[in-house]
Amino acid sequence: MRYDRKKEESLLEMSEILKNRGIKFALGGSGLVAFYGCKTEVHDWDLTTDAPMALVEDTLTGLEYTKIGPNGIFASEYLFKINFKGTPIDLIGKFALRTSEGIFDVPTIVSDFWGEIPIGCPHRWAKAYKHMGRLKKAELLQNQIKERAVSSS
Repeated sequence: MRYDRKKEESLLEMSEILKNRGIKFALGGSGLVAFYGCKTEVHDWDLTTDAPMALVEDTLTGLEYTKIGPNGIFASEYLFKINFKGTPIDLIGKFALRTSEGIFDVPTIVSDFWGEIPIGCPHRWAKAYKHMGRLKKAELLQNQIKERAVSSS
């Protein structure tokens, strides 16, 4: 997986900040899709956490960020849109989506690692992409999950 080196370094640095505060998190979004071998552009890093908002906000003291609450389809407890050294990072607390069936939760489950970066659950993210109407990403991820299952058996 190759990315803009500056973006990658920013992700690693943010990862260390979160780990040093004991905040469990996982990479999701396009970063997760790319990790699983799908061709996609990574414009920002999406990190999920189930940590309390107060702890996360305290951890971000001194950084440039905007806090956003639930809105539209997004039912997450909070979202911190961080500009970390010029790299956009979305830190999503208790990621959830509103669907026609109710709330769809995407808990922070670590399924793999990219070096030191924990990777979220591809199955939940594929379903989340379906609920968000991002069917191409959902399909790309589902196909990679199937291919990995076949190659590991």
